[in-house]
This record gives sequence, C-alpha cells and structure tokens, in this order.
Amino acid sequence: MTESRENRPFHPACRFGWQDGELLIGGRKVSHLHRSVGCRPFYAYDGGILQAQLAALREAIPQDVAVHYAVKANGFPPLLAFMNRLADGFDVASRGEMEALLALGVPAERLAFAGPGKGVEEIAAAVSAGVRIVIEEEDELDDVAAALAMTGASLPPPLAVRINPPFTLKRVGLRMGGEATAFGLPPEALGSLLARARALGLVIDGLHVFIGSQSLDGMALADSHRQTARLLRDLAVAHEMALAWVSLGGGYGIPYVTGERPLDLAPVAAGLRDAVAILRTIAPRAWIAIELGRYLVGGAGVYVMRVLRRKTVHGRTVLVTDGGLHHHLAATGNFGQVLHRPFPMALATRMPAGMDSWPAGEGEPRETVTIAGRLCTPLDVFARTISLPPARPGDLVAVFQSGAYGFEASPQAFLHHPPPARLFIEPPHAGES
Repeated sequence: MTESRENRPFHPACRFGWQDGELLIGGRKVSHLHRSVGCRPFYAYDGGILQAQLAALREAIPQDVAVHYAVKANGFPPLLAFMNRLADGFDVASRGEMEALLALGVPAERLAFAGPGKGVEEIAAAVSAGVRIVIEEEDELDDVAAALAMTGASLPPPLAVRINPPFTLKRVGLRMGGEATAFGLPPEALGSLLARARALGLVIDGLHVFIGSQSLDGMALADSHRQTARLLRDLAVAHEMALAWVSLGGGYGIPYVTGERPLDLAPVAAGLRDAVAILRTIAPRAWIAIELGRYLVGGAGVYVMRVLRRKTVHGRTVLVTDGGLHHHLAATGNFGQVLHRPFPMALATRMPAGMDSWPAGEGEPRETVTIAGRLCTPLDVFARTISLPPARPGDLVAVFQSGAYGFEASPQAFLHHPPPARLFIEPPHAGES
C-alpha cells in the first residue's frame, strides 16, 4: 500500500518540485543551470523559498518582533541585496560583512556588529560608520573610546552588551552560552562594564543573548526566550539601564536527516509573546529582535555536483563526483558534527515520475551507493550508504539544505580545485513594489 503524502518523511526536494524527471530550482531545470555555469559544481539559492520561509515566520511571531539576518550563514551579495528588502536588520561578525552591507546601501542603523574577537581596526570602522557594536569584553570599551578619538566621529556609536547567561538551550546543535565560552560576559560582570562605560563617556542601551543554534525543539526555544527576557529585565532593573535595543538571539534549526521534522513555530511564537510582554514592562518602546541565519536561508539552497565515475569496490557501488568537502564541508560531516549523517540528497536528473511518487514510484529501481567527492582524502564522503535511482556518469546529484554555512564555510583552496559557482534566483515580480 502506498504511504500517504502527509505521513512520508520530510524531504526538501518537494519544496522545489521537478519536471520531466529533473529537479527545478527557482522554476528552472537543474541541467539548464548546470550548463549556464560551465558545467561545474554550483550552489543555487531559490529566492522564492527564502521569501516564503520568512513570510511564514512573520505570520507566526508577534508583529513587534524584528527579524535580523545573521550574515555569517550566507553572505552572497545577490542574496544580501534580496534580504535587504525583507529583513529588519542584520547581524555581522566581521568588518568584511559590515562593509559588504554598507556597499549595498544598507543603513548603518540596521546593523549590529557582534563577535568575541573584534580587532581594533574593525571597531574603528564600525565607529566611523555608526554601526551598533555588541560589546563582549570590557576591554572593547577602551577600543571604542580610542576609535572615537582617532576617527573624530561626531557621535559615539550605539552600544549593547552580550550576556552569557547561566542557562543553556536544550537539545541544540552548538552551544554559545550557559557555559565557559568566548561569547559574551556573565551577568555578574555587567555592573563593572557599565561603570567603565560611564567613565569613558559611553552609553550602553542594548542587551544581547545568543546561547545556541540548530534547535528543532519548539518548546525549548520558547523556554529560552522566556528565560532570556526575564534575565535581561532583571539586569536592566538592577543596573538602571534604559533599554532601547534587545536581541533575544535565535538558534532556530532546519531538518537535515531522515526522521527530523521542520520546526513547529507555534510554541516558539508563544514564547516570544511572553518574552515581549516581560520586556515591555520596563522598555515599552525598545527594539526587540531575533537573530536568524540558517533558519531563513538554509532550506533555500542546493549544492549540485556531477557524477564523474561509477565503480565497484569490495562489493559496494561508489559514485565519484566533481564536488567535495572543499566546496561543502558541512555536507561531508566535517564542520563540527559529532556524527556524520548525510544531508538530504537526490539524483537531480532522475527524479520520480510525479510529485506524489516521492521518494520513488512503486516499482522504480533503486540502489544503495556511496557518494564521494573528488579529493584524495577519505574524509571526502557525502554519504556512505544512500538509496538512489541507478546513476550514470554525467548525472547530477543535488544536496539540499545547503543555503547556510556552505560556500563560505568550506576550505576552497584545498588541493587547488576550482571553486563552485553560485546563483541566486529571484522569484517572479520580486522587485516590484
């Protein structure tokens, strides 16, 4: 009996669709995109999927919660230009990210510069531009004061402090708070930092918390938002801070492996409503934001590579591709994952006959294969055992959920192979008002 579509495991290929046996990205056949970039590996980002993801988020969360895009997830300039029309603000973690946005015409007041290792020159550039700086160590205040004197800026930049809270986010991929990390300051250090700021003539009117990433647990995220709001309220009251800017962080995840489901926004939205109510008791007009990267763009991206060789080794079929970890480190399990579980993949030039037949029509042949990259290292494996339709050299393999921490997060100089191409496909009428 055929499994109902509603009960099938989530697979992101269904968000893109396919036609005549070929995956569509932004409504365009994958083979056409492949030829357009010279038949080399490439990333393609579907602006329509990105736009729909953000629209669904805004529909769920309180209207007075701003959505900031974390540029570290994907800094491709055409994507940033598109996001400039959608996001309320941007979180940057380097001078390069900051200057890329300023070059696109993004106003400085929509940027916040965070990170534990900001250099003196970076701080000076932020001061000169008027970008909000998120202080993560008391010594950074001295750099801000020195930059003010050096640049001759007429006004000090807006400042916030990142707090490393005494709690963490449960069931999370990566932790940045609730333990000894380089990120932010413990709550008990805030008083000393505020005193130092006053002595330097600087005003701190913002607080920021980001404790983890890649969570698919809506209840845990909701609880973290409530705990964060209570902590920031109590700190602001204790230190008589006039809060104008608050970032509650993010950490919203996307499903990567079989059995994972997309994040349920209902409990997250409830937690945000409670958090806003808590903060409004002391800061009725403060800018309250969440910071999201992967959640917004991860599902909109596909990495595409071509099968070069098909070989049998010790009884197992291995597909050798022209891609590799130098293009997509995370998809090979080498970007900090404890266990390597393959990203969602599909043979992009041999898709099922119809949308209702995913992952394959009844009776369609499939085989279990290993998918490897082209590099001479045993680490360069995308999947050790994956079931796909029989593949031939020249077929295209699509790696989904590749819109975040892909291109920029990979060692492209390794072995001196060419870098992948990148495409951003805007949805129809995206530029119309």
